[in-house]
Amino acid sequence: MISFIRPEAAETFVEHWPSAFRALAGPLVYRTLTETETLWLIAQEPSLRHTIGMRDRPQMELSLRKALITLTSQVKMPLFARISPCSFKEGALLPAPIVGADGLLRQLQHPGHRAASMALHCLRGGVPVSVIVRPWQMIRPWEEFRLFFLKGGLTAISQHHPGAQLPRHYKKRALAETLCAFAERLIAVSHLDTLTADVFACADTNEVLLIEINPWSEETDPSLYDWHKAPPVDKMLRVRVRDRVLPIPLVRV
Repeated sequence: MISFIRPEAAETFVEHWPSAFRALAGPLVYRTLTETETLWLIAQEPSLRHTIGMRDRPQMELSLRKALITLTSQVKMPLFARISPCSFKEGALLPAPIVGADGLLRQLQHPGHRAASMALHCLRGGVPVSVIVRPWQMIRPWEEFRLFFLKGGLTAISQHHPGAQLPRHYKKRALAETLCAFAERLIAVSHLDTLTADVFACADTNEVLLIEINPWSEETDPSLYDWHKAPPVDKMLRVRVRDRVLPIPLVRV
């Protein structure tokens, strides 16, 4: 088990995205935490306090509180918040939309074991952690997709949530075309040529927004692919329809 974040993995964090790449995600702002503030965040999780030599829950510094109030004022409400390496979700459930600075402060005071552990891994690897906020989007499970890029080329696309059922009436070939077009825009401005990218393809507007990127690695969930038995290199869009996986050719790659 990896107990620290490698610097190369940190290249996928929002802080390292070029401005044109970041624009593909829509409005978002972030604030990079100091080492002391990162320790504060980790210590909000009771099970990790002994790991960093703390017994009691520390109080938030006034400077951080003011910075977070400023941060939330820059984005339309309600908000979605996360830290650089991961969201605050526990299991399959995302936290509720955040309203106002007080809502963000409460979220950070209860980060959960997963997010606090990832912050600790970053701290051990010498990788700064940021708090990121963006407008909340209602994303249905079948509207999220994972794009796979290898050496600058799109190699495959998959529904991100393996169990989600794509509606039968959905125009699948048009969806593949839309995602391929977005992939071309993304790789043209990316600072990395090998990566995976999670995107939201809104069924109501056909708009596509970047959610996050991850390393091309077995540590990254391959969704409807399998890194060993069926790696994501077949130039297909894989979706689940009527409880079976349906491959759709990516004609633009």
